[in-house]
Amino acid sequence: MNKKITRSVCKATQVNIGYQLMPALFSLLLMNEYQNNDQWMWVEIVMTVCNGTMMMLIYRKQCPDYFVPVKKMRLKTFMSFVCLLALAQIIALGIQFCMRLSLQMSPVEFIKSMGNVSQITLPFVIFTAVVAPVFEEIVFRGMGLQELSKHSHLLAIGIGSVLFGCAHHSVYTIPFALMSGILFSYVYLNYSIYASMALHFFNNGIFAVLFSAVALYIPGMAYVQWGILFIFAIFGGVYLYKNRIYIRDYMKVHSVEVGGYSSAFHSKLFWTYLIFVLVMSTFTIFS
Repeated sequence: MNKKITRSVCKATQVNIGYQLMPALFSLLLMNEYQNNDQWMWVEIVMTVCNGTMMMLIYRKQCPDYFVPVKKMRLKTFMSFVCLLALAQIIALGIQFCMRLSLQMSPVEFIKSMGNVSQITLPFVIFTAVVAPVFEEIVFRGMGLQELSKHSHLLAIGIGSVLFGCAHHSVYTIPFALMSGILFSYVYLNYSIYASMALHFFNNGIFAVLFSAVALYIPGMAYVQWGILFIFAIFGGVYLYKNRIYIRDYMKVHSVEVGGYSSAFHSKLFWTYLIFVLVMSTFTIFS
């Protein structure tokens, strides 16, 4: 067993827990003080910024290079990853649809509910499209992957995406968060944190905020969203097929040493956190 890999996984899990622990504690303490959702969203923005900044200060010596770019990303490459995000959205929505079927939701009801929220407010837009992408990339990619990438890019992408998925708590959102985490991690390791932030901005700003706003204020547009996602997803599938040899070679080159993967899963903290999140997320099925 490679104890260095086990310790790296443990450190990455600590970063993940640290980023979520303080906001969770404040939520328990302050939620009753802010009954208005709009007010609470502003509080959540402040907590996220403060907590993320504090973690940057704590880990600045351990992760000094996460703002250093590897290479520039061309617009064509960026749009290819947008298409891959759309493909991940379609796959995740398919998984979610299967879950909803168990609750006897009809296909029409599911399509109408896709990406829909009760209201679009300024703090919702700021948090979802700006604050979350910036600090999630800094924490989950910049800090979380820094230690893991010393052993293997493939290990870092795998463990990092699992932790990122777990951070989204709901059984409905974990599948897409996990898949998007793979893309964000790859972009961070091979391009830059700025590129992964831009991709995260696009995903949250367009696929989440804009699509939700359109579905909320323009009746019947949920079907159009499906169409747009499917078109992008088709291009994403084509891109994957064309680059299948590159993907296979990348996995070979950046694979971890023999016994490295088993060492990664010897972290008790990782398994404790993973099991806790999975158990708690199942309650969202009935909410």
